[in-house]
Amino acid sequence: NGVKAREEERRRETAMSVESKVARAEARKELLDEDRRRRMELERLKKPDKDQIASRLATMHEAKVTSMQRKLLAEDERLLTIKTFKEEQRRLIEGMQKTSKVK
Repeated sequence: NGVKAREEERRRETAMSVESKVARAEARKELLDEDRRRRMELERLKKPDKDQIASRLATMHEAKVTSMQRKLLAEDERLLTIKTFKEEQRRLIEGMQKTSKVK
């Protein structure tokens, strides 16, 4: 009678232990699945989509065009300054030549 009771108790403990292990394994699997889903979602959010890429490329292109326009404007200003300086220099020389001829 006592032996049967002990065997029955061991069977229950073994069954409970197995159930506990299965429950822990299922819980662990659920946690891992949830973690995997969360990581996949984060990766998806990290990757820029086509609209973001197009927007960034457009911004870069605009910046490049703006930079080129600035360079061209600066070059135009430089050339204009040189031309104006040469014209002013020519006028001064002509003015000096006229005053020296007058004397």
